[in-house]
Amino acid sequence: MLDDSVAERYAEALFSVAVEHEKMDIWKEQLSNIVTTVSRVPFLDKIMKYPFALKSEKRDIFTKVFSSQVDQQVLNFIYLIIDHGRGSYLKLIYEKYAECIRKSNNRLLAEITSAKELSKIEESRLVSAISRREGRIIEPIFKVDPSLIGGVVVKIEGKVIDGSLKKSLKDLGDSFAKADFSQIYDSDSKENVENLEEKQKETDFLPKEEIVQDKILKKSKKKKGKN
Repeated sequence: MLDDSVAERYAEALFSVAVEHEKMDIWKEQLSNIVTTVSRVPFLDKIMKYPFALKSEKRDIFTKVFSSQVDQQVLNFIYLIIDHGRGSYLKLIYEKYAECIRKSNNRLLAEITSAKELSKIEESRLVSAISRREGRIIEPIFKVDPSLIGGVVVKIEGKVIDGSLKKSLKDLGDSFAKADFSQIYDSDSKENVENLEEKQKETDFLPKEEIVQDKILKKSKKKKGKN
């Protein structure tokens, strides 16, 4: 199991240098490209993690692959990881480095998992809602998990802050049940309600439907008797 504190030390070291060179986001993108390439190329992944491969050979391979794609400082950082046998930490180091940048910008990482792929409008609305809730800018990562069956789960820095769509609907129902609607009427609508109540009072003296029907039936019988 990887030790978070180890990854944090490397990430913080790179971050401090990136701040000096004003290249925090640039190096984040370059490091992300390295991590993505290594994960997609089994040979590079094995070389990076294999403890018995010569460090010089590892350096040569990564130099050939990435020297034209990243700054020398980033490549030197990869050499540092290789020399200290921390190749298996590469992805975690990147994640911790990205976390350093988010904290410096007062941002939060939000992992948003939905049952189906969301539209751009839905993504935007979700991010806006979460940002308002947390009071901070959100850096979203969207994932799809059909097993949620119509649900959406949101994690902020690894902590679930919202349940499924079912829970959201329940919360919405609860909010309506607790809501006080007495203030939503304007003066005109209140007057209409009062007028309706007055009209109801005026009709209270009128015969009920059953009584009217009974009278009609009696009159009909009398007419038949006369005939």
